[in-house]
Amino acid sequence: MNGLIGKIQRYSTKDGPGIRTTVFMVGCNLRCKWCANPELLKADQVMYHKEKCHRCGSCLAYEGIQWDTTGVKINRSQCIKIKELEEICPFEAYENVGKWMDSDELVQILLKDKEYYSQSNGGVTFSGGEALLQADFVYECTKKLHKYGIHVTLDTACALPYHPVLDEVDLILLDIKAYDALLHKKCTGIKNDQILENAKKIRKPVIVRMVLVPEFNDELEDIKKRIDFASTIHCIQIDFLKYHILGVSKYEQLGLSYECSLKELDETILQSAIKYAEEKHIEYTIGG
Repeated sequence: MNGLIGKIQRYSTKDGPGIRTTVFMVGCNLRCKWCANPELLKADQVMYHKEKCHRCGSCLAYEGIQWDTTGVKINRSQCIKIKELEEICPFEAYENVGKWMDSDELVQILLKDKEYYSQSNGGVTFSGGEALLQADFVYECTKKLHKYGIHVTLDTACALPYHPVLDEVDLILLDIKAYDALLHKKCTGIKNDQILENAKKIRKPVIVRMVLVPEFNDELEDIKKRIDFASTIHCIQIDFLKYHILGVSKYEQLGLSYECSLKELDETILQSAIKYAEEKHIEYTIGG
């Protein structure tokens, strides 16, 4: 079975316990305004790295590519052969996102760091995008990794029908963007009924992740509801994640506009959320 992989990040320490390799899957059914990995939202995306461009002109023969005083301008609706530019450009200014791999090929790559996993109680994490969009592939890889005794974590929003992979992995990082359905739709484009129902069914350990974004989901009352909900499922910990803008440059590289706030999170909101989690006797971390 094949899967579309965006990137493979070795020596990760923020996507589950120990030293891990994180596999970022391409494709997502949410459209979070603050998404830090917009290149993984859908297949066939092409990034233009302006800092690598030497203005050699090798791409100008393609329809939809022009120069102006600031550099290359790409009309993506006209440039129907844009995926050919990665090979044409001698300076690697164009990058086709994603590579198809079969499960055996991926597992062999992941096994290279097996010693680090065992020494640090780490393993492999499947993330995205939304890894559940390729659930069958992740399920197959997970079963193969388990044969080698490797711990597998799944980072997901769970906004899809319940899949057996949720019972196969060892740990689930559950991203809860909002509790109120309308607020969730404002933040992500969809309501959260499926997410909450799936979360109630999960029997494996869950770490609930909450990215707190100014002007979107940082209302304290909704944060408290998310914490209350976490206390009713198999949640072993909450990760409060401070909003950051490290992914903003990717939007320009993809020809997209960034619609989210550039403000920093109000520290008093974070401290109030922490205090409430402590009152509920829920373990937590800050920053993941």
